[in-house]
Amino acid sequence: MKTLTTALLGAFLAASAATPILAHEFKAGNIQIQHPYAFEAPPTAMSAGGYLTLVNEGETPDRLVAVEADFDRVMLHLSEEKDGVATMTHVEGIDIPAGETVALAPGGFHVMFMGLGGDPWEDGEKIPATLVFEQAGRVEVVFNVETREDAPENHDEMDHDGMDHDTMDHGADHSALDHDTMDHDTMDHAGHGLAAMDLSGLPDAEQIEAIMKAEFDRPEAPLSVAPVTIEGDQAVAGWRQDGTGGRAFLRKGEAGWMIVACAGDELLHSSTYERFGLSRELAVSLIEATARAEAGLPQAITAELNQFEGIVEIGAGGHHATH
Repeated sequence: MKTLTTALLGAFLAASAATPILAHEFKAGNIQIQHPYAFEAPPTAMSAGGYLTLVNEGETPDRLVAVEADFDRVMLHLSEEKDGVATMTHVEGIDIPAGETVALAPGGFHVMFMGLGGDPWEDGEKIPATLVFEQAGRVEVVFNVETREDAPENHDEMDHDGMDHDTMDHGADHSALDHDTMDHDTMDHAGHGLAAMDLSGLPDAEQIEAIMKAEFDRPEAPLSVAPVTIEGDQAVAGWRQDGTGGRAFLRKGEAGWMIVACAGDELLHSSTYERFGLSRELAVSLIEATARAEAGLPQAITAELNQFEGIVEIGAGGHHATH
């Protein structure tokens, strides 16, 4: 990452369309872009969040519609907490009303960089990117990598910088399972590629294991998927990686199994499934089957499956195995 980042940064400094203001600000039309930054991320990180503040100094509204950078994919996301449940969803754009300030910050709107490639993000590193606005157009910026202590605001956050490190910080290290990379078109991380895998001849449990390992298994952080509980077209898969773990809720459609959400012990509560459209009866049946499958596990493993706090929704747009 450092070599690539240095090369991109050199190109940025030579031909940037952005106009730096003061120490770390940029300008695009009427939009002032203040202090883009990201947190440090270890080598095991598969994704990282980016943050900044947008000030609309004009008399007309604008909208941030995309962020581009040299990673597998970059998306705009919104983290929210409602009734004690944390969720994260993809958004098509972020409105910036005339004369107002919009902060992309931990725990709210943010940029998600996906497919970090196994290279750490260290304090002081620079991440070049291009912001795309409906009215102001394209502008090149640089995200400064900082420690959490140096960040503008030290929020508690749903910071999903890859589930095998410390940045999805709800009190446990959830990072190995990168829920946002499931929205890629090619699903080709860690040398795998589900688009090229024909799983139709495998039992459902093996398909589910293959789907999760194709996305998240890494040589330095192997992914363990077990137990897999299947009730009709619904399934719950326990996962463990690098000392932490959780559960994934999956559904089977015409295209195969797809991951709907990741959570911990929230997937042992019927209300969680009801929010995804399951009847209470089906939810209870799936929970009871999951409990039976996990009944013989050592207590230490069960504790790992319960570590993941909150619910990360992947949704129908998540990746699935092709048949």
